[in-house]
Amino acid sequence: MLQCHNIQSFIHETIISFRGCLLLAVVIGRIPGFLLSFLWFAGTLPITEMSTATLGWSCCAEGDAWGNVRLYSGRLSGCRRQSLGLTRRREGILRPGWNHDMGTMTGMQRAVNIVVSERIKVPTAPLPPMFKKKLTDRLVFTNPEYEFRQSRGEWLGNVPPQIHCLYEQRHHYFIPRGFLSQLLVLFQQFGVKYRVVDRQRNLEPVEFQFHGVLKDYQELAYDDVIARDHGTLVGDAKSGKTVIALYLISQRRQPTMIIVPNVALLGHWKEKLVRFLKVPAEEVGIIGEGKFNVGPQVTVAHVSALYRRVREVRDKIGLLVVDECHRTPSRTFTQVVSNFNCRYLLGLSSSNQRRDRLSRLIYYYVGDILHQIDSRKATEIRAIFRVDIVVRETDFDYPYESNEDYSSMMAALGRDPVRNQLVVDDVARELSQSTGGPLLVLTEDEEQDNALRDMLDNEGISSISLDPDVVAKGGKAFSKQLKSKKIQVVLANRQFSQKLVSEVRFEAIFLTTPLNFRGKIIRWFQDVLRRDDGQPPMKVYDYVDSKISILDNFFRMRSYAYGLRLPRPSPPK
Repeated sequence: MLQCHNIQSFIHETIISFRGCLLLAVVIGRIPGFLLSFLWFAGTLPITEMSTATLGWSCCAEGDAWGNVRLYSGRLSGCRRQSLGLTRRREGILRPGWNHDMGTMTGMQRAVNIVVSERIKVPTAPLPPMFKKKLTDRLVFTNPEYEFRQSRGEWLGNVPPQIHCLYEQRHHYFIPRGFLSQLLVLFQQFGVKYRVVDRQRNLEPVEFQFHGVLKDYQELAYDDVIARDHGTLVGDAKSGKTVIALYLISQRRQPTMIIVPNVALLGHWKEKLVRFLKVPAEEVGIIGEGKFNVGPQVTVAHVSALYRRVREVRDKIGLLVVDECHRTPSRTFTQVVSNFNCRYLLGLSSSNQRRDRLSRLIYYYVGDILHQIDSRKATEIRAIFRVDIVVRETDFDYPYESNEDYSSMMAALGRDPVRNQLVVDDVARELSQSTGGPLLVLTEDEEQDNALRDMLDNEGISSISLDPDVVAKGGKAFSKQLKSKKIQVVLANRQFSQKLVSEVRFEAIFLTTPLNFRGKIIRWFQDVLRRDDGQPPMKVYDYVDSKISILDNFFRMRSYAYGLRLPRPSPPK
């Protein structure tokens, strides 16, 4: 409570207007306001000669919950009684914005308690009307599904017209936990004091050991994610989000639950947990596929198995990871995530947009985007092979419809004269620029070997086909044969390509057959591409038959190994 000792300045400011005279008449009990104003305007009682001692009174003020300033008047003894909590004599209200010595609205305001648990709980009474309107505008919005059906004249059924992420109960707002950072910004914008009361669950720590190494771009992402309790990590497929999440789990040291939208990801996560965190397979909890086992350290749960049983597991979880946020059902957030009160919450998403146009649910229930992985950098660093890649588009086409057509299609590919001529032209150009070492041409079958060999002979290029007799001679003998006969090109088809000896070093490789990089093929290709320290990477010519979907997909899989960043394929018309 503040005291005004300078009564002259108070009266001078109050009786400037007629409204001030009325207020003064109420506040000053012994001197009528109209008489005082008349004397002042008549000049018979100059205000400057008035003093506190002359009037014999003082005034007090305090702020209410809305920031209004209340004045309490009385004689000096009356103010003393008010300071001791006794009865007041008279009171009036001054609206905020008046520049009085008794203080400002902000200084009078009580702090609003923001209680954070599974949801955010905020009392409604202290919030200004415009604050409430802003909050409602953000958290109550039109349902995109309702809007879409209505625009097409379809049956609306039970589709709600609005989605409510905010509801009021017993004079309190209940708000999704991921909205906390945006809520605090609103409090600051409106100048409302607040105090955060943290009631999130933090369990006894559990020990994890991470067996792996983060790449540079993953360390940057981890630093941003570990700095906040709630948030979302965004990155394309194969960008390393899973490994970052596993490292975060090991550092948080809390019992963890990983929510996945489909059953296939249960096995995927279990394999990664065993591989990177060395959690015994039998100790990985599984919820889904008819199982409901909560592991002592970590549990992988299919979201459909959690809808009705969240309360059975939530008290055992200290870190919640929501995988595939961009395509998990929307009620995962409203019915599952919103019921966990664990301290740590992480969302993993391949995109910052959902197909159902409910992307804001990710940020309201899980948290804002903490880091978005640079896909180009991640793809380059993820490359398996260190190569100088040259991509060649071909015009080869074939009416491929099913797996039964694959063999005939590959035979036609090997015989295609236009495609083979493109390979021969590239070989001739590379030989003119190389230092004289042999080139390796990987072909589909013996028929393509013979066709390319005839075309190379016509260009005056010496070549040899890799066959059982050549392989039987061994690496050193084969190397001597290449040098003695001055062989410029080695042709190797699928049957013998993986029997190439590691002693032979090639200047460049021509991948004329669409290999699918898997298992043994990757390991063999790494041996062929091996270079001595200080040497530049080997040049690889890759021939892409993009008009045939399956062959184009094979190239996309090879592109990951090369570290290429390709645009997403357009959907078929």
